Amino acid sequence: DTATKKGLLQRLCGPAFQAIEQMLNAAAHGFVEVSGERHKSTREIEADLAVKQIAGELQQLAAIFKSMVDRESESDRLRRSHERHVLVDLMQEHWGKIERLLRELTRVDSVMEGTCSVLKYGVRADKGAFQGLLPSFVGIIIEGFRKSWLSCFLYLANVLVGEYAPSIDAQPQLLPSFLTLLLGLSSTTFELILNNPNAFSTHPDVIEEYFELAIRNLRKYPKIYLPEES
Repeated sequence: DTATKKGLLQRLCGPAFQAIEQMLNAAAHGFVEVSGERHKSTREIEADLAVKQIAGELQQLAAIFKSMVDRESESDRLRRSHERHVLVDLMQEHWGKIERLLRELTRVDSVMEGTCSVLKYGVRADKGAFQGLLPSFVGIIIEGFRKSWLSCFLYLANVLVGEYAPSIDAQPQLLPSFLTLLLGLSSTTFELILNNPNAFSTHPDVIEEYFELAIRNLRKYPKIYLPEES
């Protein structure tokens, strides 16, 4: 039953989230922000180890989340149609740690890859439960991409478009979030291209993910590119 699943999930994932919080505290003492650049302090070795452990814990969490999402059948989804997925409750409980990862280690590729994977499987597990968080999600993606130029944020945007864009006509309240998402990511991407003549060779993953996002928008909700009729 649901209570049993919650208990099992907490035993599986609780220690990982606790370890992430401990390592975040360790990493915070090893890095300082100076003029937007991340410089290592004298505790660089401890901080490096902490970041590597965080990335490892996130990989394990993403693997557990993926397994749960992949194993759920359509009949399982129908049976719990009026209940939130247990992953949602778990992520809500540890949301503060996820926000710290996104805020404090934005430029660390391996950590952001893992964090975006965890978020991706959370959305795919129960997109209805996450719908109310869309404006927050959009802000996280835009700000993370602006600070880091990491393609994993564009990939997470692609996931959101795939999950929610087909519902915009039926739920027009979703449209402002997707307009904000597209405009914010487009602005940063074209700023990168215009200010870096070698962007296509230095950031090929970013360019590829951005145009994949544009194509997915066209496929899922083409009207997002059309002017509003007066």
